[in-house]
Amino acid sequence: MTPQLRALMQAQAALDSAADEIDAAGGGSGNSGLAGVSVSARDSALTIYWHGAMPSRVRSRLVRDRARGIGITTQPADYTRRQLMDEVSRIQSAQRNAGPGAVRVNQITPRVDGSGIDIGVAGSAINESAVRRSLALSGPIRTRVVRSGTPVLDLRESDTQPLWGGDLISNNVSECSGGFGVTWKTFSYLLSAAHCATARPDKDTWTNGNGLVTIGATQNWIVSDDAMLVGGVADAGATIYTGTGIANDVGQTAMNVGGASTSHVGDLVCDSGAFSGETCNIRVAATGQTDTMDDGHGGTVMVTNMVTAEQQDRADASGSGDSGGPYFSLSSDGGHAIARGVVSAHDRSTEVPCSGVATGGGRVCGWRSFYPDIMIALRDFPATINVS
Repeated sequence: MTPQLRALMQAQAALDSAADEIDAAGGGSGNSGLAGVSVSARDSALTIYWHGAMPSRVRSRLVRDRARGIGITTQPADYTRRQLMDEVSRIQSAQRNAGPGAVRVNQITPRVDGSGIDIGVAGSAINESAVRRSLALSGPIRTRVVRSGTPVLDLRESDTQPLWGGDLISNNVSECSGGFGVTWKTFSYLLSAAHCATARPDKDTWTNGNGLVTIGATQNWIVSDDAMLVGGVADAGATIYTGTGIANDVGQTAMNVGGASTSHVGDLVCDSGAFSGETCNIRVAATGQTDTMDDGHGGTVMVTNMVTAEQQDRADASGSGDSGGPYFSLSSDGGHAIARGVVSAHDRSTEVPCSGVATGGGRVCGWRSFYPDIMIALRDFPATINVS
C-alpha cells in the first residue's frame, strides 16, 4: 500500500461514517428516500442520490457534514434503495423459478443513482426479449439488460491460534483463506467463504495450511451470503495478515481489526488472500448486487448483497485460493483494518496474471472481484466482528 493510498483510505473512513449517518437520519434503508451514496476520498466528497422530498433532519445532517469540510452533492433519484432491492428480490425469485433452458442471468445490480436495475448476461449475443420474458421485466422499475462477465469462485501457511484472517486453511478438498475472527454464540470462529466447503459442510474438518493445527468443523454457513464460520477447536483472533502471500514469507505483515463497515460505491479497499497477498487500489463499483455462480458441486448458487470491486491499474484483485480472505479498508488513524467482506469470486472476462502464487496449475486471477457485504453476513448469523 502506497503512502498516498493509505492517506486516502484514512480520509475515507470519515466519509463512510457520514454516509451511514445520513442514511440513519432518513430512517434507515428500509424507510428512507436514499437510493445510493457515491464516495470520493480524493475529493473528500459524497454524492447523495435521494428519491422524493428530503426530511429536515437529513438536511440538517448535511449542513453539519458540510461544516466539517465534507463536500456533499445531492441528486434526485427515480427510486429508493428499498424499492430497487424489493425488485431485485422479485427478479431473484423469477430466476430461481425460470426452469431449465432459461437464459442464465449472472448479475442483478441496482444502480447507485437510483435510476433502475441492470440485468447482467454473459455472451456476445444477448437475447434481451428472452431475458425479459423469463424474468417478467415489465413492472414499474426500469431495467436494462447488459453484457456482463461470469463470476468464477476463487478457491498464509502455518497459522496458530488465535487464528488470523488471511491465513491459509484447508479441508483436504479445497485450499482457501480465512477472513476475520468473529464471535457467534459466545465463541470465536473464523469467517470465510461458504463455497470453500464441500457439499456436506458439517462434515468438513478444517486445518491450517501445514495441517498441524486443527481449526474445527464448519459450524454455520449461509449460502446466500457466501459466508461460513469454522472452528470449535482453535479460536480466531482479531488480526489479519497483510503484505505478501504464502509465496513469500519474508514480506508478511499484520494489522489488528478495529471494526466493520458496509461498502459504498467509490470506496477504496484492499484484500489479503493467502495466495495473492495484500492487494490494494481497489475501488467499489457496485453494491447490493446478486451474482449467480457455479457452486463447485455441479450446480449454481445465487449470492445476494454482493459488492463489485475493481483494481484500478487492471492488475489482479483476487484469484484462486484467495476465497474467504479479508476485504478491508483503514480506520481514520490508519492503525486498524475495517472489515468489509471476504473474497468470493473474480470476473472471468477480466483475467490477468496473478500476483503472489503465480498463474498456473488451475490458479487464475482477475482485476474485477466480488465480495459479500460483511454487515449483512454478521446480521444474518448473527455474529460480531472481533476487534483489538
